[in-house]
Amino acid sequence: MDFQMAVFGGTDGNDVLFGGAEADFLIGLGGDDDLRGGAGGDFFDGGAGRDRVRFDTATREIGVDLTAGIGIGFGLESVGDTYKSIEDVLGSNFSDFIRGSIGDNVLEGGR
Repeated sequence: MDFQMAVFGGTDGNDVLFGGAEADFLIGLGGDDDLRGGAGGDFFDGGAGRDRVRFDTATREIGVDLTAGIGIGFGLESVGDTYKSIEDVLGSNFSDFIRGSIGDNVLEGGR
């Protein structure tokens, strides 16, 4: 099998990055970035600034755990995701599990 992952990179400004249908790397760099993955286990690295992972278009509940600094996603569209330098999470419209890190977080879910 041939596995390939796309890399989506931001700038030092505020960016909105969208992943594809497979596993992707989304790297925000500087600025305050919004990062949206897709299907597949995505790797999110917000870089410097205040960065948010968004799941507001998810079709089922999601699970995100940032407690270890690098959290591991679980629950349907977030399964297999990895998070680094992510401060905020915007969940789905369903019953989500979202746990923040030791830092200052904004966690929104179940809208």
